[in-house]
Parts: sequence; C-alpha cells; structure tokens
Amino acid sequence: MAGHCESSAAHASHDLRPLHVAMRCEELLAEARSMVEDLQAWTLLEVDEDGGILECSRAGGFLRAASRITIRVDGPEGIPSSVLTVVSRSEGRRMSRDRANVLEFVRPFGRRVC
Repeated sequence: MAGHCESSAAHASHDLRPLHVAMRCEELLAEARSMVEDLQAWTLLEVDEDGGILECSRAGGFLRAASRITIRVDGPEGIPSSVLTVVSRSEGRRMSRDRANVLEFVRPFGRRVC
C-alpha cells in the first residue's frame, strides 16, 4: 500500500514541522535545490520557480518503495520570512519510508539554513 508523510505543525517532532526561515522565498528555494543535488539517492525532477516547488524522487531498494517528494517554499514576496514544507509519497506496494525521507531532507537542511 502507498505511504505518505507531510511536514505539519500538528507533529510532535520538531523535525517534522514546517521549517520557518528568515530568508526570501527564492533564496530558500535555491538552497533546497542545492540540498537535493547533494543527496545521493535523490533526483530533481521538476522545478517551479514561480510556485516555489521542487518535485523530486527518492530511489527505493529491495524492500523500500521509491518515493515522490514535493518541497514547497511559501512566504511574502521580497520579505525575508519563508516556510518550507516537505511531502513524501511512496510509489507502489513495498514498505514505505516516507517519514524517513522527510527527515533525511529536513534535518541537514535545517542545519544548513538556520
């Protein structure tokens, strides 16, 4: 069955909440793009600069389903205050590790930009 994990303010874990950063949206999106390029098993599929969205894939393995990951940056235009959210959806019926995918991106990214 397909899995799903999304960063949300409702999560008890700080690492699974949206990341609030004192950067302009376009700067934060550029940093997120750079981070995706640094992650070995991740591939950048599509970039929507105007919408602040990166579409990525995370390779699966023998027992791990491949995942599609959406990274979204929102915030007021021109003001250094942005929010980054990450959504991971596993593809297929193998074991999903969507929570681990979100954490794989958010933990090092938070250290990079905060």
